[in-house]
Amino acid sequence: MLSPCASRAAALALALAALRIVAPLSTAPAQAQSASIARHRAARTANRVPSAAVRLATKPAPLTLRRHREVAVTFDDLPAPSDSVVCDDPAALQAMTARLLAALKRNRIPAIGFVNEDKLGRGDFEQRLGILKMWLDEGFALGNHTYSHADIDQMPLGAYEIDFLRGERVTEPLLRARKLRERYFRFPYLDVGASPGTKRAFQTFLARQRYSVAPVTIDNEEYMFAAVYAHAMADGDTSAADRVAASFVNYMNDIFAYFEKFSRETLGYEPRQVLLLHADQLDADEMGALAEIMRSRGYRFISLPDALRDPAYHRPDAYDDSIDGGVSWIEHWAQTMHKDVPGGPEPPEYVQRAYAGLEGSAVGLNAGIH
Repeated sequence: MLSPCASRAAALALALAALRIVAPLSTAPAQAQSASIARHRAARTANRVPSAAVRLATKPAPLTLRRHREVAVTFDDLPAPSDSVVCDDPAALQAMTARLLAALKRNRIPAIGFVNEDKLGRGDFEQRLGILKMWLDEGFALGNHTYSHADIDQMPLGAYEIDFLRGERVTEPLLRARKLRERYFRFPYLDVGASPGTKRAFQTFLARQRYSVAPVTIDNEEYMFAAVYAHAMADGDTSAADRVAASFVNYMNDIFAYFEKFSRETLGYEPRQVLLLHADQLDADEMGALAEIMRSRGYRFISLPDALRDPAYHRPDAYDDSIDGGVSWIEHWAQTMHKDVPGGPEPPEYVQRAYAGLEGSAVGLNAGIH
């Protein structure tokens, strides 16, 4: 009998055959994206980032450094997003998590991970729970990302609040055992409410639960790269995976440049930034390269609580999802101030086509953006 991972790889083979990245990709129209993904992507225009053909072999070009750039690094969808890992077997996830956490420790990055507790119930509960314990044992923080990666714009507010509360039933006791508690909540899809009333009502609910929102200033479409990368690795196509990884690192460098400039244009300075990533195979494998990108741009790694001490996070924020869907808090502030929102970098065309093909395949992509 095939192992769960071997069965998954076999099921992926047909879908991946049309997505061979080192060969021309199919130009057949992809099926329409989900409403949440479509809303998220509509917030950006198509300023493309050139894709790299091989993994970066050298450091990024020298930059004019800003001495006091700071960034908090955050990860969504713990224990792991099932569509962006090579194997969803708990032992494989633990090995992947160990690599990610080792890279974070090696680079002295005080990260926080946001948990979807429904991902613990996909078989081998204790082993999947062990992944959360790994984060805590290594000194990293955990937060709430709702139980089921729920979208506040797609369900009644009361149901969303229940999903939030379900999302702390396992994680909160783990933290209490270490004399800690959950303090931060990350909105799935970065959706904060489709009306001012919904947004205000949920903020009141969060305050009663003694949570603070974990905003994002450096948003990105890493999830596309991660899904294509993981599926290529599962198929044994290391050349394709290397190409995706190289393109991802280049793209992230451009993302930082974009939000640094957008911040200055909106606020007059660069705040302590908050970066959104995911606990997936790509980030586990490329965390060292990402850390080098950030250091090359002059960043010092800080915790989320330290980042939120920046005055920017206390600014008026009149943004709601009726404007552009879930977006960076830099756009929240720009929209509140009636300032222009410039188009940002997009993944290379080949990554977008591969991702759309995977999403439209029988295999499907089940996890959310954030």
